[in-house]
Amino acid sequence: MIHDILAGEVIMDRRPSVHYAIFDPEKIIRRYAYGYSDIGNKKEVNENITYNAYSVTKTFTALAILQLAEQNKLSLDDTVKKISTTSLLLIKIIMCDGSQM
Repeated sequence: MIHDILAGEVIMDRRPSVHYAIFDPEKIIRRYAYGYSDIGNKKEVNENITYNAYSVTKTFTALAILQLAEQNKLSLDDTVKKISTTSLLLIKIIMCDGSQM
């Protein structure tokens, strides 16, 4: 099972911890956490631990936007106001590095 593979990563010192959840729109089907959130103090990870994703989320957002554009569900020239009432920025500007804004 997937949790055996991921736990093996922790046991072999490849990762300090692993944490995942499998869910559907209504509920969490399975949740798994193993390893340490603080290696030095041997604090075990639990379901309340959060991880910093930093800029990785930009990649997922850009991919989702490009897939929606490919399916003609939005255009990169649309304003965000088309999908949200809070902004007039163009979607393609949001996808750029912050230095481009």
